[in-house]
Amino acid sequence: MVFVLVGGVTFSIQGNIADGKSEHKPKKVIENTKQIQYKEKTATDKGEWNTDSVIVFGKHRFATETANTTKRKMLGLSGRKTFPKNHAMLFVFADNTYNGFWMKDMHLSIDIVWLDENKRVVHIEREVEPNTFPKVFGDHKKSKYVLEFDSGTSERIGIKTGSEFKF
Repeated sequence: MVFVLVGGVTFSIQGNIADGKSEHKPKKVIENTKQIQYKEKTATDKGEWNTDSVIVFGKHRFATETANTTKRKMLGLSGRKTFPKNHAMLFVFADNTYNGFWMKDMHLSIDIVWLDENKRVVHIEREVEPNTFPKVFGDHKKSKYVLEFDSGTSERIGIKTGSEFKF
């Protein structure tokens, strides 16, 4: 689980992501020169990737699940055991503020990237492992957006402080 500090309030939740659905269909991607559309859902071991948008970094495109509600921010990637290739989780906050994350109930190592209101990188934590809990990451830089990628992705595609994303 990714633990989120929002507006000075800490959130914690126990258990796995559950949406009550017994069947999950694989994601079908339709791509043309101007857009990528995500048609269905991708199941993972204990959760589900509900891709609802695309983020772009240079020539790289990522199917993105957006955490823009308090519940989704609290759950994050908790309980998931796989991170599909070219996927990301996007956390959206109301204001440019301090947003700390921790690795409670996580099974995956991830890269965490903090962006300001202009979608520029202000901080990166690479290859954050589940055993780092209860350490809090990124709470010293203001951000409006936070991206989580599979571990090693930020280094592999060259994300640096000052880099810009499009979404």
